[in-house]
Amino acid sequence: MKFPCLIFFYCCHVAFAGAQDLGFQAVDSRMLLIPAAMSQSTGNIASFIRSNFKSDKEQVRAAYRWVTYNIKYDLDSMYIFSWGADPAAKVTAAIRRRKGVCENYSALLHDIVKKCGLRSFMISGYTKQSGFIDKVGHSWCAVFVERVWLLCDPTWDAGYETTPEYFLIDPSLFIESHMPFDPIWQLLHPPLTNEAFYKGSTHALNDDYNADKTVTAFLELNEQQRLEAAAARISMAATLNELIKNQLSFIRMKIALIIEDKNMNLYSTVVEEMNKATTALNEFIDYRNRQFIPERPMEEISVLLFRVDEHLLIIQKNLENLSSSTADLQYDAATLEERYKSLQPKLQQQKDFLKRWISASTEERKKIFYE
Repeated sequence: MKFPCLIFFYCCHVAFAGAQDLGFQAVDSRMLLIPAAMSQSTGNIASFIRSNFKSDKEQVRAAYRWVTYNIKYDLDSMYIFSWGADPAAKVTAAIRRRKGVCENYSALLHDIVKKCGLRSFMISGYTKQSGFIDKVGHSWCAVFVERVWLLCDPTWDAGYETTPEYFLIDPSLFIESHMPFDPIWQLLHPPLTNEAFYKGSTHALNDDYNADKTVTAFLELNEQQRLEAAAARISMAATLNELIKNQLSFIRMKIALIIEDKNMNLYSTVVEEMNKATTALNEFIDYRNRQFIPERPMEEISVLLFRVDEHLLIIQKNLENLSSSTADLQYDAATLEERYKSLQPKLQQQKDFLKRWISASTEERKKIFYE
């Protein structure tokens, strides 16, 4: 009974794709007329699309048509998959060479769709064809149209002449062949397990699941928070193959790099503020040694020490963040901590002196300098 079910699913999928494609023939034809001069950057391509197509679906279809028609699959690079390359570099390379692999296809579609003002996300994962798991990772896109997240795989539709099979597909159908590393991008609840994907089994889905609410909350996170959330979800799932394991390692490496970069900025800020605090304190001491000559307004003298306080507050905050970091520190925070602590009594000593000097009479003020 399983075989007829598969035939039924395939027929439904083809019928679904064909039915939704009927309204896009005019879009496809119009998109092929884009001037060559406007096909040299994703910004110009998006501008042409916005000027010629009104609905969100038409604009996504126009972008999809341009990518799948103009970019040829690079067979020489089909086994080279680089998660770490800059998406902008992938876009530039594909535009210039007019060929690429899945990363280039998805990066191009994502970039054009975003420049049309629509929501999109590049997804990484692995795939299954004819019942067998592919040995190379894959990349595709999720796009938000008419209040629904749908999925596209421009790589698998590259060069189509009739009906694309992987354009704006419902997540419940797309999961038959595409498994994202991060379960959130299945856009299903509950998500299918890696084991179930391997076996080709399915399960009942929650029809009331609001994928947009979940995805929106995820996209509102900063980069580090997104990576940490993704790593947690992937870790909870079974890492059945090297692709999943490598992706998890890659995400953890990116998290460590972000934290390390933050630490570098924190360390640099502390050093800079430490130098400023020391300079400001020495400026006051030098002025005190000259017995506050030339004379300045009382407020101006007090500001000299107030500036030191300001710098020390910044130092304290950054040192706390640096000390609480989870990364392997390459910076000598302990030495900075010692310098910070040594400045505090020196500053207090000058504050006490200034307080005594301000409260003293004119005659007493002269004597205070010699005590």
